Amino acid sequence: MADLLLPKSHRQKYGLDWPVKMPDFQIELYCAKHYYENAVQSGNPSDPEVHMARAIADLFTPDQFRMNRWSEEMIYCWCHQNFITVLGAGATGKSNTFGFLALLDFITDPKETVTILVSTTRQMLEVRSYEAVMRAFNFLQARGDFGIVLNRQRMAVLNKEDDGLASTEVKAAIRGVAVKQGSVEDSRNNLIGAHLPYVRLILDEMQSCRPSAVDARFNLSLGARNFKFVGMGNPDSQFDLLCQYSKPADPAGWSSVSVEDSSCESEYGVTLHLDGHDSPALEDPEEFHFLIKEADIDEALRQAKGNPDSPSYWQMIRGWPAPQGLKNTVLTESSVRKFRMQERPLWRGAYTTYAALDPSFTAGGDNCVLQVFRVGVLDNGMTGFFFEPPEYIPIEASSEKPVQYQIAERVEQLGYKYGFLPNRLVVDETGTQRVSDVIEMQWMPGITRFSGATKPTELTVSAKDTTKANKRYKNHITEAWFSLVEFASYDQVRGVCDEACRQFTSRELVRSSSLVAVESKQSFKNRMHASPAEADAVSMAVQFAKEKLGLVPGASVHGNLASNASAFGGFNTPFSVEKAQELDLDSRENSYLVSDM
Repeated sequence: MADLLLPKSHRQKYGLDWPVKMPDFQIELYCAKHYYENAVQSGNPSDPEVHMARAIADLFTPDQFRMNRWSEEMIYCWCHQNFITVLGAGATGKSNTFGFLALLDFITDPKETVTILVSTTRQMLEVRSYEAVMRAFNFLQARGDFGIVLNRQRMAVLNKEDDGLASTEVKAAIRGVAVKQGSVEDSRNNLIGAHLPYVRLILDEMQSCRPSAVDARFNLSLGARNFKFVGMGNPDSQFDLLCQYSKPADPAGWSSVSVEDSSCESEYGVTLHLDGHDSPALEDPEEFHFLIKEADIDEALRQAKGNPDSPSYWQMIRGWPAPQGLKNTVLTESSVRKFRMQERPLWRGAYTTYAALDPSFTAGGDNCVLQVFRVGVLDNGMTGFFFEPPEYIPIEASSEKPVQYQIAERVEQLGYKYGFLPNRLVVDETGTQRVSDVIEMQWMPGITRFSGATKPTELTVSAKDTTKANKRYKNHITEAWFSLVEFASYDQVRGVCDEACRQFTSRELVRSSSLVAVESKQSFKNRMHASPAEADAVSMAVQFAKEKLGLVPGASVHGNLASNASAFGGFNTPFSVEKAQELDLDSRENSYLVSDM
């Protein structure tokens, strides 16, 4: 009886003991976040999304956070999945929902959680996910003291006791990072290094973010008890960064799903699709006035001149990669699928192995790519190509070996691995640091040298199109890119990697008089934040086969090699170093008739 008179230090809920003063919302948040841990599983909790919904209802009024079918789907994924991508139309509540979830997740374990919110610029952070965090913070502050502060200058939510510390001393926080500002290395360094038990990386506008933002997850997840990744945006291409990480796990890839699907299992986790045609606001526009509604769809259709297949309509209303790209590019996503460019080959007999090297070593972090490719007769009777996954040659800045020697050593190793010698290797020879010379000196002679700086050849475009390349294209590199298109259109290309396809479907075209040219490399790098090294290597490979092996797009067998031997091309041809630096094929800053087009 005396024990009943003593003050209780714990209470029971969901079959678990809790501090008596712990508020209900904190219990709900704990059960939602730690649902899969033994401490919670030993009780009888509800499903984690149920606990999260209860916490939201406890902490926010319906006007502050209005639950709807889409937000419920996002909450469910947050509670059950560790890798989530969301493809959605505009005004679907993506940034708002994950901004609120980020703050609630943080206050559950404020000393053990770091959350990094990423967008392209600070301005976009301030109107997207970080804006939702600030709004949720202000709602909570109106209810009482949660032990956290908002530091607007740092764009961070911190524990109160950490507010006066230097940025390098603070680990537990929610902080915003803009990845388009500064160099690639800057963006990578801004993201990595926070190692706490609970780490979250949330990318807004993922379709426009730098790949380094996603790569940072490897560092961030080291030592974490639980790591979550969320990427969201309005997809503009099947090969943009968002869609690369949303690709369905089904072997058929994107062909296994359609714009009508609301979710799928991805290669990394789960992908949600929020289609404007399925908006909750279509059923109740007043209740869900903040979501995309019929008037928005009608206006988008009007701007698309009544065309529901307009790429912009697909992006902003359907929230799905359009079959055709948004701009005039070398290839489209539908062409990649139609031409079966990513499928594996079926050979009729033996094939021969070759390789193309784009050295591309720069301080900006561009890739040094070796593209191994096979040439042989495919099951369709056409002589064609299969491209192995590209090999990336790392450059060790601390090594005593010069960069060219590091590359040469690795190329030789890969040559013996895949089965090619220098006489079946083509190397971009545009820059002033001649990697091919070092490879020949260290290994053996015979390399074919390629320059994107020369004029197009006099070879015909294809077996059926007798137009000479120099009558259609502005420069040799444009001819090489379109040689790939021509071979692909005749069902002669297999195995092209996602990154090369992204570059082929992103590289815009320009016209100079009656000639076609690919956009300058600087323009491409400004838009895409990386050099098109993978696509350059693939293009160089097919152009090598066209000029040196006598392959002809649309021909079932090799062409007359003798007649092509004098096709002036950019192989083993002297050129101006000054012009080469301007028109280079690798990833240096200037390229491709920047001043001439």
